[in-house]
Order: sequence, then C-alpha cells, then structure tokens
Amino acid sequence: MNLCDRRVKPDLSTGVGRRQAFEKDGHPHPEEPLLNEEDERGCWEKTGMVTVQQNGQDIGLWYRIYHLPEGQDPTCIIVGYHGYSDHSDFLMHNHARVLRHSNRATVILFDQPASGKSDSLWW
Repeated sequence: MNLCDRRVKPDLSTGVGRRQAFEKDGHPHPEEPLLNEEDERGCWEKTGMVTVQQNGQDIGLWYRIYHLPEGQDPTCIIVGYHGYSDHSDFLMHNHARVLRHSNRATVILFDQPASGKSDSLWW
C-alpha cells in the first residue's frame, strides 16, 4: 500500500469513516500493569452507538460500557468523556478497567462528537 495514495485511505473526518477505519476492537491498548487476569475474570464490555439530535441533526455518539462480572452489583456508575485528540478505545480503556476493578463500578465512556467513532457536528 502506498501511504501517499489517498484513494486507499478512509475519510477520517466523519464518524462513518473512523468506524470503518478502526479495527473491530479499536486501536491496540497499552498494557495495564495494575491489573492481572484474575482481576478481569468475568468482566465484560459492550459497545454501541446512541443517536442524539442537535438543531434537527442526528448525531451518533459511540460508547463503551465496562461491566462487572455477572451477579456483582456495582457500587456506582462512572460516566466519562475523553480529552482532546483521544478516544474511548485508547488510554481511557485502561482507566475504565482500573476504575471498574478498584471501585466495583460500571463505567460508561463516550467518544466526543467528531472524535473516535462518533459523528461530527455541523452547525
């Protein structure tokens, strides 16, 4: 593949293009040294998209939910948004896992509009 050939590159300026460009499971995550396999046993994740409207325009916001193992009730629900030039599949992934484990929490992460797998805003 020629890296200068724009015909083979997806359009990363749209949520649709970013969702197609990212691998099924997103970007590879840095390893989290604070957790081991036993800490993660039975935990599971769900990804999806919720549609909201702004000024009559539908905007898809991508989310990822980090659940505790079946049968364990969370002590709290933590909702997070990533910072500028980040997305929920990268560093926030490990933060959410640590928060889930250390606080026995269900963690919900959203990609900001126009970032990660979320759609862009148009005014």
